[in-house]
Amino acid sequence: QDCGCGAPGEFGIPEGACDCDGNIEDICGDCGGDGSACAPGTFDVYYNIDVEFGGFQFMVNNTIITGAGGGIAEDLGFTVQAGGTGTVLGFSFQGTPIPAGTGLLTTVTTEGPNQSACLSDLIVSDMNAISLDAFISDCNTISFCEDLDQDNICDSEDDCIGVIDDCGVCNGNNASLDECGICDGDGVIQECGCGSPGEFNIPEGACDCDGNIEDICGDCGGNAVIEDDCVEGYAIYFDNLNQNAGTVDVYYASESPVGGVQFNVTGIFMTSSSGGEAENQGWTVNVTDEIWLGFSFDNIPLPQGTRLLTTLSFTAPEDSNELCFGSNVILSSTDANSFDVVIGDCLELQNYDCNGNLGGVAELDECGVCDGSGPQYECWDGSIRCDETECPTGGLLTFGEQNDNTIPVYISTNSDIAGFQFEVTGAEIVSAYGGISEELGFTLQAGNGVVLAFSFEGSSIPAGNHLLLNLELGQSAVTELCFIDGSGVISDSDANNLLVLFGDCTPIMLSSDSYISIDEFSLNEIYPNPFNARTTINYSVPNTDYMELSIYDINGQIVKTLINSPQNIGHYNITWDADDIPSGIYFIKLTVNNIVKSQRITLMK
Repeated sequence: QDCGCGAPGEFGIPEGACDCDGNIEDICGDCGGDGSACAPGTFDVYYNIDVEFGGFQFMVNNTIITGAGGGIAEDLGFTVQAGGTGTVLGFSFQGTPIPAGTGLLTTVTTEGPNQSACLSDLIVSDMNAISLDAFISDCNTISFCEDLDQDNICDSEDDCIGVIDDCGVCNGNNASLDECGICDGDGVIQECGCGSPGEFNIPEGACDCDGNIEDICGDCGGNAVIEDDCVEGYAIYFDNLNQNAGTVDVYYASESPVGGVQFNVTGIFMTSSSGGEAENQGWTVNVTDEIWLGFSFDNIPLPQGTRLLTTLSFTAPEDSNELCFGSNVILSSTDANSFDVVIGDCLELQNYDCNGNLGGVAELDECGVCDGSGPQYECWDGSIRCDETECPTGGLLTFGEQNDNTIPVYISTNSDIAGFQFEVTGAEIVSAYGGISEELGFTLQAGNGVVLAFSFEGSSIPAGNHLLLNLELGQSAVTELCFIDGSGVISDSDANNLLVLFGDCTPIMLSSDSYISIDEFSLNEIYPNPFNARTTINYSVPNTDYMELSIYDINGQIVKTLINSPQNIGHYNITWDADDIPSGIYFIKLTVNNIVKSQRITLMK
């Protein structure tokens, strides 16, 4: 059999095996291999060349190359090509040279083992495409040096067999250099430098070798001339605030020249900047509402010391209380290094009063009037407000002057009234009638001291002063009529309850001659009759009882039920709106217990 001689089936080779030992092919196609034969790897190629060169070519042996890149060749934009034959070629389309020196030339990528890789077939050319006599060392380093004097030393000095020192002496070992490094010189190291003895003639009183002297601040070579110039550290601050003129000065203090300044402010809006050292030194200044920036295109610094930087013009918001530097304050040197700056205190700003006077004391009163005296308008409820619009919504009910056994009730209101109710004490209320309530068709009910009014048609009593109604009084044992506190209800057309106030009690004097008692349930005058669309029905109730007031047609069918509820004692008026009822003869029936009162009416359209 393929794997030996034996009984049939004796050699059980696993499926997919590539030999009789059961091995399988690795990723490289090698039977029983570990994949290393085609594993990727890298091979670094170095250079040690003491002249600039423009191209290279070499062969990489004992491995399979797949590409090349990196190193100084890639850094300088060289085109590096690697072929399947093992050849690597590098050149520059732009004619860029690789400078003399040492380093990584390029990295070759390989497939499979490269431990034995080595360069061969080397070509290195200079910038004129002339081949250099380069050689390979350590299998991966390309080397070349010039030995123009053929002394077996890579130099091009002369024919010295050995080393030429710094003074040009062959093997001289720099013995002729003086302390200053001058060949055959007499220089010696001195306090102000190295040179011939006596070369540095420093003036008397000088504080350094440049002949400078100390300024008033004790700085050698400094330019301070007054004590204000003697500053330690760096600071910026405000001074000379004039709110009337809208100006404030900005000062700086600096121990060294200042090359640039930037700051932002809060509490004011800057409008312009002028004067100071910024203008004196010809600086460029940019100003926005909140940011000031100054610098010199010619690199001219501001002098050290305490100096006026600039004068700001500004406007201040009405609600601003103080002027401050913001968080972005920068003083920098001429080489743009920021100083550690101390920021000055904020300045208090005076406010304008409501008359526009700076620092004035006039204030807005409760009504928003400058230096005003406050609320002056008297509302219907007696409260004092700024104007009518601030008055509460509601009405005031007051009694008028008695006439016989009748007392008028007046209303003063700032809202339309869709319904009302109140209760009085001191006399029996026989009926409620008249006034604007009856004029507008309100249904008026009175009994047990309670007066109730509403409109079936949704009418409203307009805002203003009106005679609301008249109260017909019965007998009384007291001498005054009063509204009962808390009994008042006034509502608008949206059924909102409004504020109700009552006037004072009123004296009454009732005459028994004019008092008409109610002896029985009765239908009284119906007017008009005949009528067109609307008529008023008057009826009397002698005592509180459940009653029904309905309209019937000539066939005895109910057309409309106007009342079906308990009623208090009193005289009542109710309006029937028959706008949607056809013309004809109708009957009004008042039913109380077993008592029925009826009247005939005629509707004519």
